[in-house]
Amino acid sequence: MQKPKVSVVIPNYNSEDYIHRCIDSLLNQSFKDFELIIIDDGSSDNSGMIADHYANTHSCVKVIHQANSGVSAARQVGLTAASGKYVTFVDPDDWVEPDMLQCLVGKAEQEDVDILFCDFFIDFSPSSREIGQQKPPSSQLKTLREMVKGNLHGSTCNKLYRLSIISNRNITFPDNISFCEDLWFNCKLLMSGDLRISYLNKAFYHYDRYSNVNSLTRKFKEKALDDYLAYIGYIFDNVQDNDDMFYTLKFNAKIFAFRSDCEQQKYYSLYPDLQSRFKATIWHSNNSKIQKIANYIALCGFLKTGRFLDSAYEKSRLPLLKRRLRKQ
Repeated sequence: MQKPKVSVVIPNYNSEDYIHRCIDSLLNQSFKDFELIIIDDGSSDNSGMIADHYANTHSCVKVIHQANSGVSAARQVGLTAASGKYVTFVDPDDWVEPDMLQCLVGKAEQEDVDILFCDFFIDFSPSSREIGQQKPPSSQLKTLREMVKGNLHGSTCNKLYRLSIISNRNITFPDNISFCEDLWFNCKLLMSGDLRISYLNKAFYHYDRYSNVNSLTRKFKEKALDDYLAYIGYIFDNVQDNDDMFYTLKFNAKIFAFRSDCEQQKYYSLYPDLQSRFKATIWHSNNSKIQKIANYIALCGFLKTGRFLDSAYEKSRLPLLKRRLRKQ
């Protein structure tokens, strides 16, 4: 049996309200030479049965059922089952444009690339915003830096990968991680050796930011914070870089801690070396940066005022900080 050109992996968990939209957007692709692998990760709703229905009516759809093991494990199972020349990933609460596979495969074949980046949409009800990506730097280390610092999107969903590069280098998703697992995966791949990387300046992928109320991108639990700290530890251990990237990682960790439900002491004890650097930033910045500086103070716990909601912080502490800085 001839192998498909592309494998599309969907890790599914309790997505009965929107998985139809996701699967239909893929079945409506203008490019037809693909397989759709759905990993049902122990769903307790009807989404697993919905996926089975599609598999029974469409030969390109395959469903693998497993006990709930988390999104990282589900992606890995789908990756292991993939047989295409290329692979990409789609989350069940998102959807894609009908020409996505045709355009991505055409570009990848034309330039013989290992990883192809593209733009994407972020969708709020009822609006949609296109997010353009910068062209990845020619150096893989620079590309890694830009991804770690957030200037390049770290998701696996706006990228097309050559599957043989992943399998031959034994690149896998991290175990027992449910937050930043795709960013971790991309960093491992970028550090694995020479890669041909390219970019298509067009958006295809729609990130839904309103349907899934349980999305980890909308809630930061202590488990998500611990996952991010594990990812940072991996970067610290494997990347030799300047302080700027490490500072960005620590600052992002502080943001996640600020928004998470972790205990206060854990929040305050996280990267205490940031305190003196933020203190210096406060007193040497001009007023045009006051909003950013005030946020820094809150995130670092410098004032020991607790973790206010952003709006409450802006209303209570920000005016006092502004007056104090004007006197300097």
